[in-house]
Amino acid sequence: MDIPYYISELLDDQDYAVIPGLGALLASYRPAGFTKDKSFLLPPSRSIAFYPEMKSNDGVLAGIIAHDQKIPLSQASRLLEKFTSDLLFRIEKGEKAPLGTLGHLSLEAGEIRFTPEGDSLQIPEAYGLTPVAVK
Repeated sequence: MDIPYYISELLDDQDYAVIPGLGALLASYRPAGFTKDKSFLLPPSRSIAFYPEMKSNDGVLAGIIAHDQKIPLSQASRLLEKFTSDLLFRIEKGEKAPLGTLGHLSLEAGEIRFTPEGDSLQIPEAYGLTPVAVK
């Protein structure tokens, strides 16, 4: 099961996703703007931040998985617990823990950090827009 897919869907729908026992990913809107050297106009995008202190299970992610997979909530919760355990195991071993197309989690200076990957910063409304050179 592709749990990172459901996390990505939650970020698109409500700008946050809690991974129970691990933390939460929050997406913030960034309006269109210029690069530092003012040579390109960048399309709107989003930034994604990881908050390890937000570990409490709000039930949303498990509920979406249960509904989509047509399984009991308890089974979805167990799948999510296994997913979280696998991520924590990888992180503790010093590996990058992948979150699909969103990016990955890793341990840096004793803290879990999120590193986004390319497409995770796109917002659905700006899909296909590219930077425009400015003269």
